[in-house]
Amino acid sequence: MLHQWIRLVGKKGAVFTDLSISNANDAQTWAWDFDAVYIGKSMPFNNFHLWIDAANATIEKMKVSIWDGTSFVEAVDVLDASNSASVNGVVQFIPGENDSWNRDDTEDIGDFSGGPKIYDLYWAKVEFENPIDITTTIKQLSYAFTDERFLQTLDQDINEYLAPLGQTDWIPQVLVASIQTAIYLKAHGLIIDEGQIIQFDDFYMSTAYKTLSIIYSSLGPDFADKKLMADKDFKANLKTRRLTIDSDGDGKIDVSDRNSKIRTLTR
Repeated sequence: MLHQWIRLVGKKGAVFTDLSISNANDAQTWAWDFDAVYIGKSMPFNNFHLWIDAANATIEKMKVSIWDGTSFVEAVDVLDASNSASVNGVVQFIPGENDSWNRDDTEDIGDFSGGPKIYDLYWAKVEFENPIDITTTIKQLSYAFTDERFLQTLDQDINEYLAPLGQTDWIPQVLVASIQTAIYLKAHGLIIDEGQIIQFDDFYMSTAYKTLSIIYSSLGPDFADKKLMADKDFKANLKTRRLTIDSDGDGKIDVSDRNSKIRTLTR
């Protein structure tokens, strides 16, 4: 079962591997032993999160390209917080000033010659300047709209609860909170796809509070009051006068996205 509808295809030489199902399964991992990994979505996007299983130790520059209908053109301003898949982190990028996404079938994309037939998606291509360790494995490529390190600024004792819950980090809760944030925005008619959240300023705080709510829920009834407060803070932090989202679906934040009609949540 796919969630967030992320199609993921690895290519090594002329051999393709559809990673979509294993990527969506928290109990599975996949090895980054590819020349390139292709991400397909129903709308343009400018970020993805890498949840690392076995870290890469060979640091190489990451390159992200987008399909423009003719070729994969390199994106600009690539910010790789995963440091070449060596740590958990978000990768952010934007198309070049004169470049734009194009939705296509894989059979119309040269890179997919001899590969799987997948229809009507926007595609990004991720590769490294030189090969990284073939032992590098990924738990999940998805979305994360906040940083687990930010949780401590909201609750300085939060990491004391890692051991009781049998965890070493809060990545699972951050990812679920990110999904729930997107669902909440969809329910209020503000977005139709997670890819429209391309600037985190208006969302990282609310997603952090939703993450805390999920953690407190796991800790039992003694934390019910903290959970209730975190849920209230989650909603309160989305009641900004304007929420900056990619309203025109071009994978960029431009003047029209910043100055378009007021988007506010009242309930």
